[in-house]
Amino acid sequence: MEVETATNERPRWRQFLWRCLDGFICIFILAPLVVLYWRGSFQLLDYYVYPRYPHPYYPVVPDSTGLKISGAITLVIGICGTIVANVLQTILHQRIHEKRRGVLQLFLKRIYTYTFGWIIVCHWRGVFRVWDGFTGTDVFSGIYCFSSGVILLILLKSFRNVVAPPLVTVSDFDKNYFFIKTRFRRKPWGAAYFLDTIFSIVVPGSLVAFVWRGQWSILDHVFKRDSMVESFVISAALGFGIVVMLFALQDQAGKVSAAMERRGWTWAKIAFEDLFFYIAALGAVNIWRSIWGLCDELLLKGQWALSNWVCHIVGGFGTMLLLHGNSVLVRDVQIDGEYPNGEGCRFFSKSLTFFENRADKQKRKQQQTNGIPAEIPDISTAAVDEKPVKIYRKLPAAKPADVGVQSDQLEHLLSGNRVRDIPTIEITQYEDRRPSIRRLSV
Repeated sequence: MEVETATNERPRWRQFLWRCLDGFICIFILAPLVVLYWRGSFQLLDYYVYPRYPHPYYPVVPDSTGLKISGAITLVIGICGTIVANVLQTILHQRIHEKRRGVLQLFLKRIYTYTFGWIIVCHWRGVFRVWDGFTGTDVFSGIYCFSSGVILLILLKSFRNVVAPPLVTVSDFDKNYFFIKTRFRRKPWGAAYFLDTIFSIVVPGSLVAFVWRGQWSILDHVFKRDSMVESFVISAALGFGIVVMLFALQDQAGKVSAAMERRGWTWAKIAFEDLFFYIAALGAVNIWRSIWGLCDELLLKGQWALSNWVCHIVGGFGTMLLLHGNSVLVRDVQIDGEYPNGEGCRFFSKSLTFFENRADKQKRKQQQTNGIPAEIPDISTAAVDEKPVKIYRKLPAAKPADVGVQSDQLEHLLSGNRVRDIPTIEITQYEDRRPSIRRLSV
């Protein structure tokens, strides 16, 4: 059982500093590395996969048969490869995550990430290039692509999937490293799961690429300048500004979402969260466009293959060295409104805090292994104003001889003068939470 108490709560200044460092690493280090990886991989496929149209990069030649064929090849590879990864997720989890340890596990995960990374990029490049081949690259093509993606994702309650790094990062030590969520959340076996997998990849997975391609194309025309470097600098200023602002406002947005949920305004909550994530996606697309474009203009210009190999290697190995190689993948299908209590407005983007929480868990696990009982602090002096309090803290695994001890500890916890008259005390288990006392309204 997990009991959170105030005595071990991390100081607020430390929480604030930790979150600022977290945001800085995710926004200004991890995200650029992910963009470098994608830029290199995406354009290497342009360069090597059926390069039968006049120029492998800019400008893309509309209605090119070679472009359509090249896009279709990578689209098929991406969809089929992602289906295989979904089908094998349980086997990979059991054979690698559960049975392997240390350097071998990390190495095998790296192989998985590198291989799957190419597959994901193939899928997205296929969507982009097929659209380019059939509709061209003018602003109307971007508008059609963007609007169709947005409308269909909203109807499927899957719009929140449009965000990407720096708003989403995944650690290489994530316990769900190989698991991939599908739209209808089927268990990973049987025909129903296979159909769910195909649908999740072909429909929501591709529609997210629609939104990104459309928004990117629109920005290319909105920020069109004589100097492309100037255009990309404008995107960088806008993108980083939006993302930093939303990182600071995500807790307040979560409170608004939670308030709507308490009042039963489900659709209003979903609409608010989708709007929040649209603004977040706008910031992310601008960041990606700026870094990608500046590399096109400034990094070994004229030596396209070498420039993209440099990006691919630096981005891929850079994220792996930071133990966030899995952040280059686009896999899960999240459902709009599925997260309660405002969690739907909080970005799944952690670096330092993830490893700190992991170290805390390992420390508690080691204490339990060594037979050190969990401390239950005396909160008899806590000012709770006679309101119900939720108390959480991790106790050792219960053994026959320990049950009585735990009961005595809980009785002692509830015997303080200031706590005795509290109307209700609820003891619940929460995962991945630091100790703190939460006051609840009666």
